[in-house]
Amino acid sequence: VAGATDIGVQYNHGRIAPEAVIFTCNIKELEEITINENMLHIGATTRWSAIEEATEKILPEYYDILTRFGSPQVRHAGTLAGNLANASPIADSIPFHYVAESTIELASKRGRRDVPIESFYMGYKELDLVEDEVIVGIRTPLPTETTQLKLYKVSKRRDMDISTVTAAFWLEVDDDMIIQARIAVGGVGPTVLRLPKSESILQGKPLTLDTLAAAGRCARSEVTPISDVRGDASFRLQLVENLFSKCYYDLSASPIAG
Repeated sequence: VAGATDIGVQYNHGRIAPEAVIFTCNIKELEEITINENMLHIGATTRWSAIEEATEKILPEYYDILTRFGSPQVRHAGTLAGNLANASPIADSIPFHYVAESTIELASKRGRRDVPIESFYMGYKELDLVEDEVIVGIRTPLPTETTQLKLYKVSKRRDMDISTVTAAFWLEVDDDMIIQARIAVGGVGPTVLRLPKSESILQGKPLTLDTLAAAGRCARSEVTPISDVRGDASFRLQLVENLFSKCYYDLSASPIAG
């Protein structure tokens, strides 16, 4: 463990009782944040507060989402690797890393291996991570000049609340045409989901409200939300559809999107 912001709560509530815990926070090599050739590398034990500081200018959408991660005290303890390893379908960081096509770096006594983030999640709370492996870092390509990125967290309260639905839109746009689209949503399935059918509707189309709305209607068929205390299934379906239109309006208000 690093921050133990999740496993510590589970332990206090008697849900788990590990026989041994390895504390990783004094390993300086795992705390590094570097940018090299448009690639952001975040070490496994880097605190959210440090990631906040590092991304405010280069990834403002990500930074805005991070400011809603729990409380400042939690962000001073919690880590990106912990959020990814917890494997919650409503983990706030995962949709961005899906659309950015991040790579998770794993290590064990047998050596190292890299796993694309989508392949890392095999089902609800199931990871491509064997018993003797640990996450050592996350590599993430940064947006380019043609990238339009929008990230969303929908919750009952703005701050210090569990998400109802999360979403990430990564659109490569040239002369108001969508050249490539990557979309991921959370809270509507056993894992965070990419939406390939909706992405294909957007690809090669103009960046208009009609285009985004059509993709949003298609997205309803690609998700399988459940009903719980944060919202019923029909509410989540409507949220997913509406976020496509919101993405258009937000991009239209941006100087970059024109």
